[in-house]
Amino acid sequence: LDPRDRDDNGLTPKHAQALGMKFAQNNFPGHQTLVCTHPNGHNSAGNIHVHIVINSVLAFNVTRQDFMERSSDSLAGHKHHVTKDFLEYLKSETMLMCQKEAFYQV
Repeated sequence: LDPRDRDDNGLTPKHAQALGMKFAQNNFPGHQTLVCTHPNGHNSAGNIHVHIVINSVLAFNVTRQDFMERSSDSLAGHKHHVTKDFLEYLKSETMLMCQKEAFYQV
């Protein structure tokens, strides 16, 4: 995120971690996830940001979503498939979250 979000919008590493956890729960159901917050960006740039890593195999069945192309995309034991629709969905969800938080990212 923009380094100004720390001072202007009260973004803290703890809040960024909470947002990342919520984002992972909402957008990667059925996947084991790792959410890691970097508190100061690259070379101390000040841009607090979150990385989310998911296990590519679903751990349990989930409700089928519009962006899922295959019926197996919602079934435990099947591999996650990244599609253009899924990436567009994630971009949209990221921007909605940033708008709600009034971050400069938008």
